Amino acid sequence: MLLALDIGNTHIVMGCMEGRTIRYLCRMATNRVTTGAEYAVTMSRLLEFAHIAPDAIDGSIISSVVPQVTRSLSAAVKMLTGVVPLVADNTIRSDLTVRIDDPTTLGSDLLVYCRQPGTRLGSSGELFMAPRLDDQACVWGCLHGFLESSGGAHLPVFCLLDNEEVGSSSRMGAESSFLRDVLDRILDAVPHSGQAAARAMANSFMLSADNAHATHPNFPQKADPCAPVRMGGGVVLKYNASQKYTTNAVSGAVFRAVCEKAGVPVQVFTNRADEPGGSTLGNLQSHTLPIPMADIGCAQLAMHSAVETASVADAEAMTKAVAAFYRVHLRALGDGTYTLE
Repeated sequence: MLLALDIGNTHIVMGCMEGRTIRYLCRMATNRVTTGAEYAVTMSRLLEFAHIAPDAIDGSIISSVVPQVTRSLSAAVKMLTGVVPLVADNTIRSDLTVRIDDPTTLGSDLLVYCRQPGTRLGSSGELFMAPRLDDQACVWGCLHGFLESSGGAHLPVFCLLDNEEVGSSSRMGAESSFLRDVLDRILDAVPHSGQAAARAMANSFMLSADNAHATHPNFPQKADPCAPVRMGGGVVLKYNASQKYTTNAVSGAVFRAVCEKAGVPVQVFTNRADEPGGSTLGNLQSHTLPIPMADIGCAQLAMHSAVETASVADAEAMTKAVAAFYRVHLRALGDGTYTLE
């Protein structure tokens, strides 16, 4: 039996697999100060609860984003089962073709991916499960919306930014000047004054698309009871009082008007003030781009897990909403006053 452990920043997912069958799946809290012996005790109790004897485990693999915990958990596995776990890092010898004997002399990146294909589920196939829905579901919806929209008097821009889950501070991340640099180069190709460039920015509008947490039936206390979010309820318009999301009264109203015109349902997510939430791309882009923005996404469960769950209808709604956004001609008449043509 294989013992697999995925160490995340807040939780450790532990699974026992027999062949291709998952015998047991559970979570433990990630704690950087927990010792190997303490993790071994916790794991022993969890395995006992699942009626799995430690000596039934003959192999183990660990993937991790928390190196301190990797060492403790490796020690716990060896202590509990006698097995030395395989840690997925850059020292693993794989079947990948590498044209040099020692790739570490050049440097390397190692990414661990879940290879499970997407699966439809639900009584009518209304849900789907797949790895990396956050944020590839929004990427898919926005790309298709961009391609389905027809050109108009304005210039549509579709931008994908990398490294969002690790802070966005890379040269290709949202905190870089990449998008602003590209827009400046576009403007430089057209004769204009400095004031015309500033007016173009003020007369623009941006959507920041990143998936949103649906209200989880097992953890309803984590969601705002006044703004429940459900899968299949439409595109999520996201608000955060600490400005981690860029949506405000004006930009939210503009996006709602676009969706209402296109017949797309909209629901609202508000981050609870007493629960820390993540940030996304829009508020980071606003450091360099003085453009009104709204944060949107598709509702999902199990965000950042190996396999996430979302609604088919929401993915289609995202495409329809983004296509409508690109088709409409937004004109800013003044601060907080827009026309939709």
